[in-house]
Amino acid sequence: MKQRRIVIVVVVVLLAGAALAIVLHMLKRRGTTDEYFGTIETREIQVGSKIGGRVTQVAVEEGEQVKNGDLLVRFECNDLTAQRQQAQAEVDEQQANVEKLERGNRPEDIQQAEENASASLAALDEARNGPRPQDIAQSQADFEAAQADAINAEADFERMQKLVATDTISRMEFDSYRNKRDSTAKKAESAHEHLAELRAGTRREDMQSAEARYRQAESAAALSRKGSRSEDIAAARDQFAAAQAHVAAINVSLAEAQLTATVDGIVETVSVRPGDLVPPGRIVLSMLEPTEAEFLPRNVQTPDDREHQVFGVRVYVENANGILKSGMSASVILQ
Repeated sequence: MKQRRIVIVVVVVLLAGAALAIVLHMLKRRGTTDEYFGTIETREIQVGSKIGGRVTQVAVEEGEQVKNGDLLVRFECNDLTAQRQQAQAEVDEQQANVEKLERGNRPEDIQQAEENASASLAALDEARNGPRPQDIAQSQADFEAAQADAINAEADFERMQKLVATDTISRMEFDSYRNKRDSTAKKAESAHEHLAELRAGTRREDMQSAEARYRQAESAAALSRKGSRSEDIAAARDQFAAAQAHVAAINVSLAEAQLTATVDGIVETVSVRPGDLVPPGRIVLSMLEPTEAEFLPRNVQTPDDREHQVFGVRVYVENANGILKSGMSASVILQ
């Protein structure tokens, strides 16, 4: 059935072409000239933006001739510009990360990692061994000194209470003695708590925390000496490529914020003005290509003139000066 349809279409096309050839041949033999009527049509280009937005500039007017690359309409793109700056910063960061992983750690970075591991090990050993006797003795001495200061401050405060009651000293002087009593009492209490912790030894949770810090520091030092793993470098490269793709996508959107002519032509209609908010995909301007026009006579299909049926023929004419406009009525004389 499909093959039969193709054959029928081919036959119809051949017959129509033959009929046109016969008519033209007869006209040539007769040496006559006939006049045909129709309309002029040119290729129309509709211009729009994929992103849309607020119009900030309309650079052309209707009827104006433009060249390929000329600015037509510009949209606001502050948000896109800010997004591109952020995306470019991400590209720079990812690129630096890739270069660092490929280059490996610097000697000073390795040394710092090893020093951190050594310090964590010393802290772990101290936690395992518990407080030294000299540390406990020092804490005992600190507590006794703080306790003596607190006792003296309390005695001075009680004595000042009697003096302030008889207005022998001012209220300000009395407040200073009270503040000294309170601060020395807190200091003595803190020293007593520290002494108690040393006497009790290292707590289990402190021991576990010290062990975890040491394992983490030692692992970091080992990685620093060994260098970056291949899978880490591959992952960093993927992130760098993704950041670059993001910048490229924003650049495409930025290009859509500035519409330019893709060919030489004439501006036919402009449907926006500065300040208009345009949705994505809306046509904002139409252009005509002036270099070529088509003459399209109308097919006569009325009942009265059925016997004089006319077949439409396209005639291409030069239109370099743009004299012919789309939609104009025209006639063509065949000689």
